[in-house]
Amino acid sequence: MTRIEELLEQRSVLVEMASVMYGDLYVTDENFWKSSIEKDMFKIEEELMDLGYEEEGITPEIELAALLLFEALKNGGLLPKGEDEEDAQ
Repeated sequence: MTRIEELLEQRSVLVEMASVMYGDLYVTDENFWKSSIEKDMFKIEEELMDLGYEEEGITPEIELAALLLFEALKNGGLLPKGEDEEDAQ
């Protein structure tokens, strides 16, 4: 097993743990951020990038998670308003 395969397996385990602890859309849960799981995932992602690993593409699940995260951040007032939204108010 290569180092990249080991890291991908470790990442998969961490994703499972995050899903159990914070729900399937764990990235939208404030408690996930700065957790030990998130920190471990970050270290794994850094090492994967250092080894030259690139994801194959965006899956529909990732696209949905990104959209939900964007909406959560927007609705929580954590994103700056666009010019069109400022003019409307």
